[in-house]
Amino acid sequence: MKALISLLISVMCGSAAADALVPIYEAVLLKNGKVAARERVSGSYGTPVSLSLPESVQVEVVAELPASSGMSKTNLRIWRAGAGPRTLVKQMSAEMDLRQTPSFEYQIPNSELKVLVKPRSSR
Repeated sequence: MKALISLLISVMCGSAAADALVPIYEAVLLKNGKVAARERVSGSYGTPVSLSLPESVQVEVVAELPASSGMSKTNLRIWRAGAGPRTLVKQMSAEMDLRQTPSFEYQIPNSELKVLVKPRSSR
């Protein structure tokens, strides 16, 4: 009986821990190949998160709740503001295992700027 209760507690705690997982996003701005800025924030699955970087670069990223396989659909938008309204410069989407080390990388055209976005699971 003790073993059964112990097993039930570990299963229940394990599922509670899984429910507590959150996505963590890190955006890195590279200028001429060197890190110019870095921002890291945690969010909620299914809710877009915005990260602001220097050089008028803004990143919006959202990861869907992972499937039982661990794969999560992740969407990314990179915006750039200039003299006029902000402009969407890139939109990307991928199925990623956020428990691994996936990343998006994009060189902004006609500039020395590259954006690297690393979505991760909190575990």
